[in-house]
Amino acid sequence: MKRILTLSICLACWLCSFDRAARGDCTPRTISGPTLQDGTSQGCGWDPGADGAPNFPSLVKIESRTIAWPDGYKMDVTASSSGECRLYYPNCHINFELDTCAPKKWHDPISFCYRQYFECWPEFLPPQYSSNGNYHQAIFRDSGSVTQEVCSRIIGDDKDTVACVRGAPDDSIDRNHTCPKTCD
Repeated sequence: MKRILTLSICLACWLCSFDRAARGDCTPRTISGPTLQDGTSQGCGWDPGADGAPNFPSLVKIESRTIAWPDGYKMDVTASSSGECRLYYPNCHINFELDTCAPKKWHDPISFCYRQYFECWPEFLPPQYSSNGNYHQAIFRDSGSVTQEVCSRIIGDDKDTVACVRGAPDDSIDRNHTCPKTCD
């Protein structure tokens, strides 16, 4: 009987040495996803040459994933954030002349009236997993910033350039789970 008890204790200690949760490591991991969800924008969604096209249509990204901890606990996480489309004029133009543009010229790539959307999607950084059971994913909203670049100082025309600007990580996700320690 003493031999069976000793063997059982040795086996339990050996198993505990391979069990991450038993050793105090509670690092989660993604077991499925990320998967884009319904409600995610398909792009700007507007024809930039249409009459009444908005200057700042919103872009939305929604993704889900399942995370799991070493003790078998699982959690579904859905993250969402927004960016924007920015209407801009990539060709050289004189700003007051834009008011004279007809909708058909908005589609003409050689016209000074030509306009496009620039997409600034929200930034979903890769998740960070910690051995104390923490899951963190930083998510930043993005917006478009338009600046004018001089084409000719003589004529006084310019063209728009757009850059995405990272906002605050307001939509970041934090989850936590404490794994039970079984082999103390």
